[in-house]
Amino acid sequence: MGAPLVRGSVLLFGGIVVGNLGHYLFQMYMSRNLRVEDFGALNSLLSLLALISIPSGTILLVTARQVAELGSHDAVGAFFRGTLARVSVVAASLLALSLALGPKVGKFLRVTSPLPVLILAGVVAVTLVTSAGLGVLQGLKKFFHLALNQGLAGLLRLAFGVVLSPYRLNGALLATLLSAAVVWGVSLVPLREFLRGRGGYRADLDLGAWAPVMGALFCFALLTNADLILVKHYFRAELAGIYSAASVLGKALLFLPMSVALALFPLVPGSSEVASKRTAERALILAGAGLGVGTALFLLFPGLILGLVFGRTYSDAGNILRWFGLAAPPYGLAYVLVHYHLAKWRYKFLYPMALACTAELVLIGTFHGSLLQVVRSFAGVGYGLLLGLWGVEFFRR
Repeated sequence: MGAPLVRGSVLLFGGIVVGNLGHYLFQMYMSRNLRVEDFGALNSLLSLLALISIPSGTILLVTARQVAELGSHDAVGAFFRGTLARVSVVAASLLALSLALGPKVGKFLRVTSPLPVLILAGVVAVTLVTSAGLGVLQGLKKFFHLALNQGLAGLLRLAFGVVLSPYRLNGALLATLLSAAVVWGVSLVPLREFLRGRGGYRADLDLGAWAPVMGALFCFALLTNADLILVKHYFRAELAGIYSAASVLGKALLFLPMSVALALFPLVPGSSEVASKRTAERALILAGAGLGVGTALFLLFPGLILGLVFGRTYSDAGNILRWFGLAAPPYGLAYVLVHYHLAKWRYKFLYPMALACTAELVLIGTFHGSLLQVVRSFAGVGYGLLLGLWGVEFFRR
């Protein structure tokens, strides 16, 4: 099982690196072409996107796990078509709901127009329908196609962002929407044989698995994005923009553990306890090695890295980036552990995750006298979360 894990991790990490190179060039371009206030608003909205896209991640993981267990070509085809039909209905409903809630969300984030929120809702809708296909690709261990979609997402977003940059914040969000739409079309190409089947539109989604998976993804998204949203709410726009630069760069260290977790997930179902545990240990070692290198770089050269990536305007956020470097390892390792437990149908890890979410909201809500207070709270919660997850595993034995 070690070879598939490494091969899948390498492919997915390659796709994530290419994709996030595009995402980071997009961020660099926007940091130089948007006002600091608009750049802060962009990343606050993208953090909100991560939270409201939780159903997409849930559909992807539940679909991947069930496809990994189905085996039969006809069963996978019927399952995919049924899932896609249901998800499309949900996406349409979400678009209708956003028309009513858009102005209120924009007011909370101090965005003057509801249009950015409505564009964001379009991104969520497209991501929902895409998640069903990506889940099938992951469940079938088609890591090359999965990596291709991840790479294209970032590169297309950059290209659309450059073309639409005259439209400022709305143009940046439209670039995200258009790239998501193209990725959706590309993701269907290797799955076209399943769309042409005649097995009936049966959707045997295990609804019992939805709640814990959605809870886990929501908790992790909240943990890694609430700080940006709250900073946008509590601090003036210029400071929120500076924090956004350090946050975006610091959380880039999570890309390697995320790729490892994606490769690990379909390898666990059906394997023995000993084999799956050994695979999880390899995954943690692989993720930990990458996190260690990134943390060392951020601790040693934070101002230099910020200046090179985002420009001199953001180089003063070096101390904040140092703390993000310290915070990344526990969150990255926690992400791998959570995916391992989800694949094994174990959900007790949700207790420390829920506690960590509460702690982060309370700490940042109470201690936000400076940006350093916020990032220190973020880091402290990460280490508490990792300790809690290890405790769950220890007492399970």
